[in-house]
Amino acid sequence: MKLRQFFGAAKRVAQRLWHSVTLPHTLLNAMFVLYVWSLVRNGRRFIGYEHARFGHNGWGMSDFLINYQGGFVRRGLFGEVLLFFAQRYSFHRGSFIWWTCMVCFIATCLFFLVAFLRRRYSLYILPLCFFLGMGVLGNAVIRKDYFMMCGFIPVMWVYARQSVPTVLKYALVNVLLVCTILTHEAIAFFGLPILLLLVFRHHRKSGVLASAVMAALAMAPSLVAFAATLKYHGSREITHAIWDAWLPLIAHESPYSLPVGDTVKSLAWSTAFAVPRHLRFNFFVIDGNISSLVVWMFTFPAIYYIASHFLYAFRKSDEQFTYRHKTVLSAVVLLQWLCLVPMFLVLSNDYIRVCFYWVASSYAIFLLVPLDTLEAAFPRFYIAVVESVNRVFVRVLIPTKATLALMILFIGVSPWTFNIGSYYSTTVIYQALQQLTEWLKPLIENVPLPQLSPL
Repeated sequence: MKLRQFFGAAKRVAQRLWHSVTLPHTLLNAMFVLYVWSLVRNGRRFIGYEHARFGHNGWGMSDFLINYQGGFVRRGLFGEVLLFFAQRYSFHRGSFIWWTCMVCFIATCLFFLVAFLRRRYSLYILPLCFFLGMGVLGNAVIRKDYFMMCGFIPVMWVYARQSVPTVLKYALVNVLLVCTILTHEAIAFFGLPILLLLVFRHHRKSGVLASAVMAALAMAPSLVAFAATLKYHGSREITHAIWDAWLPLIAHESPYSLPVGDTVKSLAWSTAFAVPRHLRFNFFVIDGNISSLVVWMFTFPAIYYIASHFLYAFRKSDEQFTYRHKTVLSAVVLLQWLCLVPMFLVLSNDYIRVCFYWVASSYAIFLLVPLDTLEAAFPRFYIAVVESVNRVFVRVLIPTKATLALMILFIGVSPWTFNIGSYYSTTVIYQALQQLTEWLKPLIENVPLPQLSPL
């Protein structure tokens, strides 16, 4: 009798699972298992290669070696501190940079993973190429991107604490932000505007002019630091002074370290050289008979659509993620894109990294700042504009689970400039099929093929 009851209960559980798990959902889960496994495999291969090679003159490693030995220059704080300790203590500089990047990468991933799990949000968006998958798919784990995010997340966390006194809050926010700006100025584009807006709206009862003055005074140290990085962008003499300070310390660590590092050399680029170069590689490249301008015209709206509608479409209940949540998240995503327009236009060719700044910073703001505070920060006309933009998107493409699932399978971002091969290699569908092929390759290679005689 007990055995019959057991099998009856097991049958009912199996029936519930069968009816609750649909075939499309199962296929999507399988696709993402393959995709994430591919990211892990490729990540281990890439990170292991970087760890073994330690070429200090590459774009990633050399970014951490920029210092102030030739005078104040943008991005020099981390390298100056590292040089100070490297001249006094014996340790492997390459290993220290590698471990710093790995800790920042893991910490960033854990923050978003834990935050999503706590709110019971769907995890499908996290490993995408324009979110946490950027580091592996864009070969950018050994860069300052995750380091910046590890500076930005505490800044927003401190600001969102209601229990912290206002003066202490602004002091902590500025200390964290100034240190991160002086390590890499890109954080100012996606970090300063939202903070200025939040402070401005916090003091809005004082009037527009008084609120603007209060916001400027509250964030004055960060504004000054950002202005300094724009003015002292570097020169040829400074780049040589930076590298000469490191050569006695790193020449024995790697045979690749003797030429001046790529990122260090880029400090000497003039505006007349950098602006046309970035415009050319961003918008006027044709590869595989496809124009980069056309691709970005579709890619940017697609990323906005996914970032702003994904959680709403994949919500587990109507109360978990409401229309109000979607509107506020959309407002943040649109604001962050507008703030990063200079980088998308003329300040960078690394679109996969800039898209990471865009999406990761938007979700960090949304997850850390209370919904009421965020909603009150945006003017009514801006919210109306966001709702109008969303209505246009919804008329074109209704944000259902099926729609979003198809989009996240096929949307990619080129790591640098535009290349059709690198674009599709960052998509979920490509990585999943590549991983499946990797598993099936031993079976396929051992299949005997018939010998065909020539006609």
